[in-house]
Amino acid sequence: DLASGFDIAAIGVACALGYLDLRFPGFGWREQQPQLAGWYAQVCLRESMRATDPSIV
Repeated sequence: DLASGFDIAAIGVACALGYLDLRFPGFGWREQQPQLAGWYAQVCLRESMRATDPSIV
């Protein structure tokens, strides 16, 4: 499970990717980095990530 080691570095990367999605939706990072996109998809399933998702109002 790629999302099991969720430390401060992983939190920072996940937040940066979430910011890209929020502010630059057409940036296309997922197409360029499919493994990172898979990791991010798993991380976004975590309760802590869902509870702090700025796109959910």
